[in-house]
Amino acid sequence: MTEDRPKHPSANHLHLPRRLFHMASGTAIVTIGIIFFPNKREFVAALTILWIVDLGIEALRLGWPWFNRTIEKTMGNIMREGEQRRISGIAYYLLGCLISGIIFPREIANLAILFLAFGDPVASLCGVIFGKRRLPDSWEVPEKSWEGSLGCFLVCFLITLNMSFYMPRTVELEIMQRLAFCILGGLGAALGELIPLRTDDNLALPVVSGAFLWLTAAVLNLVPGFYF
Repeated sequence: MTEDRPKHPSANHLHLPRRLFHMASGTAIVTIGIIFFPNKREFVAALTILWIVDLGIEALRLGWPWFNRTIEKTMGNIMREGEQRRISGIAYYLLGCLISGIIFPREIANLAILFLAFGDPVASLCGVIFGKRRLPDSWEVPEKSWEGSLGCFLVCFLITLNMSFYMPRTVELEIMQRLAFCILGGLGAALGELIPLRTDDNLALPVVSGAFLWLTAAVLNLVPGFYF
């Protein structure tokens, strides 16, 4: 007898509830972190606890079919096809945020998390709606398009521009330096979304984009304090 499970959209569907949940989660992590956990150590500790709790839920879900069915009924609108039988993207999402919080200066970590929150879903939406020009097969990035990459770049450029007026080490940047910093932010996010690492995009995007922005901003002497 076949178990009656709810059907979940695949990656090439609009799946708006999942995209909105993706955006809201990253925004909440950054906002709550700034308000309640301004200290980096406290921020990392909070993310670690959140990640461990999620891993516990994932273990229970995969170990107990009845609990898995309950989770599917509760959160089925944000689950993707196949996640009912494996660890969901939430665990990778939180791990990407946690690693960013550990290895990057706080400003870069916040940007990396926002890149993850908005860059990935916007790239997917642009790819699904407007994706006419697929990237070369030799790049090993299946189902990704130039339109998706451009959407990711633009939204993360705007995020970097907005945040640059509030971050202590970028608030006084001159206009050309600010523009260069924002271009690097958008470019780093687009690269993080594109690079075909053998891991979940939720983990790869914030780590790659944060590292790219941090290192290039320091090497180009846009934000010297990022060396430390």
